[in-house]
Amino acid sequence: MFDMKDKGSKTNAVRALDAVGATFTFRSFECDGVPSGLEVAKALGLDADRVFKTLVTEGKSGHYYVFMVP
Repeated sequence: MFDMKDKGSKTNAVRALDAVGATFTFRSFECDGVPSGLEVAKALGLDADRVFKTLVTEGKSGHYYVFMVP
């Protein structure tokens, strides 16, 4: 389970939100496979229009980029 108090277990997306002082709620759930965004929203009992998928990629420069997609 993800521990928000353990800085070593934070995801890059959570670190980025912390860095800018954003207010957010971290939620997790158990699943098999790779659920779609709609399946995640349903599993968490949330409105799909308020759920974001985070993607992290490394560019040719070696820098990492974090995207938050509705």
